Amino acid sequence: MSPSSADTQRKCRMPKQQQQADATSWEIEVSEKTGRPVRWNGQNWPYYRRLMELAFRRKGSNIFDIATGVKMYDNNWTDLQKASWEDAQLEIQELLFASVGTDLGQQMMQQTDGTSMWQYMSGRFDGTSNEQTRALMKRQLYAQLESARCGQSGNIEGHLNYMLRLKLRLEATGMTLDDTVFSGMLVSSLPSNERFNRLRGLVETGMDCVSTPEKIVALAVTFDKANKTDQQLARSFGGNSGGGQAAAQGRHGKTPQSEGGGKKDSSKKNDANSEKKWQRDEDRKQRNCFGCHKPGHTKRDCPLAGSTQASAQATFTMASGFTGPAKQQGRGRERIGQTEMTKNTHGGLGATKD
Repeated sequence: MSPSSADTQRKCRMPKQQQQADATSWEIEVSEKTGRPVRWNGQNWPYYRRLMELAFRRKGSNIFDIATGVKMYDNNWTDLQKASWEDAQLEIQELLFASVGTDLGQQMMQQTDGTSMWQYMSGRFDGTSNEQTRALMKRQLYAQLESARCGQSGNIEGHLNYMLRLKLRLEATGMTLDDTVFSGMLVSSLPSNERFNRLRGLVETGMDCVSTPEKIVALAVTFDKANKTDQQLARSFGGNSGGGQAAAQGRHGKTPQSEGGGKKDSSKKNDANSEKKWQRDEDRKQRNCFGCHKPGHTKRDCPLAGSTQASAQATFTMASGFTGPAKQQGRGRERIGQTEMTKNTHGGLGATKD
């Protein structure tokens, strides 16, 4: 069996929860039987730490105090107390090894007991192992908060939860982030649309409805659901992605453009053009004349073409007031006859006088 096929089968045998944890880097797989993390590999440390602290407390307050370093080893203890200490250390190591992946477990094997293992993990993921590590962790987390952006089609609620987790990790390093600064980071990370732009305006003006990050998150989730509703209406009624037109169409049964007459005229014109195109295609298939739509000749030799041109010429003549050469010539003869008659009349009058 090739390595690639073996890896494929291994992935197929993965539990569904593990596949989801691999797909989303912040998700932690939790055992349904014990309620403790399994195969943890460094993601979402605050959540993992809280789960492990609960696991320590379930085993007893003595286990929690020993793991967190509250209770220290004393050489003056009795043999029974020393044996209880060793049992507690084994219990802590078992809990930690069962909760992490193989890579992280191999790193923890260098520690001598359960207390040192938990201190190693806390110092590494809290960024408290030394001052330089803590400073670098602060800069990294703050930069991630500043540069976080959610796309137009992104998961708004998941993105906001991601930013809240970054804030918790930043606070774990000892850096407190002001609510006003964090509120600005939240609204700046949201995509640009009508509702989220309105939310940014509310934050900039200092309205009470967005005075805390929790209120901003709640309002952003509400706006996101409203945007999704508008998009669903737009798809249902065949409108645009902007929700206002689709919502109006859903309520009134027609779009605002359909109320005017311009769209109807355009529709009629399109229908007429489509009908002409269909007729021309049919004539081409049947080898008919494009003028009279009958077979046996072309449009150039169509017998109706002359009558059509004559009709068009007559229409032009009547509309323009031009009556043709013959009529103009007749009018010329009439004018000539009137002139000769006038001359004869004048001549006759003159003869009478004589």
